[in-house]
Amino acid sequence: EPALVAALEDADGDVALAAAESLGKLPRLAKPAKVTDLLRAAAPSARRAAARACARMRPPPDGAVLTQALLAEKIGTVQGELAVALGRVKHAGAVAPLLALLQEGAPDARRKAAWALGQIGDKSACGPLVEALFLSVPDAKDRAEYEDLLIELADTDPSTQTVDVNIKALQYLAEMRTQKETAFDAYVHGLFLHDAARAETFM
Repeated sequence: EPALVAALEDADGDVALAAAESLGKLPRLAKPAKVTDLLRAAAPSARRAAARACARMRPPPDGAVLTQALLAEKIGTVQGELAVALGRVKHAGAVAPLLALLQEGAPDARRKAAWALGQIGDKSACGPLVEALFLSVPDAKDRAEYEDLLIELADTDPSTQTVDVNIKALQYLAEMRTQKETAFDAYVHGLFLHDAARAETFM
């Protein structure tokens, strides 16, 4: 374990990431704080490797520590790794910084923030996810992942969202209906279960 932790700071970024993967395969780390301390390392490659290790290691790291690291981080690749780690520990306190990353981060970091928000399951994320579909998602891969998240949110109860959020979600999914009819139908079905009167306007 000490050698792998030391390798997280290797000048070769690929070596550092490989060490992170290996740490994740250990049944339990004796000194997990040695890994989380590296979230404050000077080198971005070391912070990225530490964040990846945090997403995989056992016991899982404190979500508050990961959230503080995300708030302080400016490098997109590191932000993305931290988002994945936060999604895996399902830390509710990370919703606000993940929403900020969803709106302002680099494309890959935004995609990982969206995934993390879906894992955490906070319904306040639905509105920003819908906005991201319309305003800040640049490619088809991102759009497909956001559609899947909308299906999951539909199952949780879209009637808890504002009318504007539901309309935007359904407008978007209606436009994509020829490619992914199940997304539209699942959202309407989820809405119908909880708010039949509103859902009937989209049937």
